[in-house]
Amino acid sequence: MQFAKPGIARTGPPFAPLQPAGAIRRCRVFRSFVLDKEEAARLGVTIGMSDREIVSRLRKALDEIDDSRSANPKSSKEPK
Repeated sequence: MQFAKPGIARTGPPFAPLQPAGAIRRCRVFRSFVLDKEEAARLGVTIGMSDREIVSRLRKALDEIDDSRSANPKSSKEPK
């Protein structure tokens, strides 16, 4: 029998394989992203936005994230 270890989570029945906790966290974050994206699309349609306008707003948000990443590179990537 496998026992849970730090950073490992059981995802199924007692004899199911253990899964890395990071993989489970990424799955939860992605699921949240999908639900948030769907809710944003529903809200956009509700307030009368066109499909093109909704996609344009999402692209603009992505561009802003890219701009902030390039303006603030992580210090761990910089040579010491």
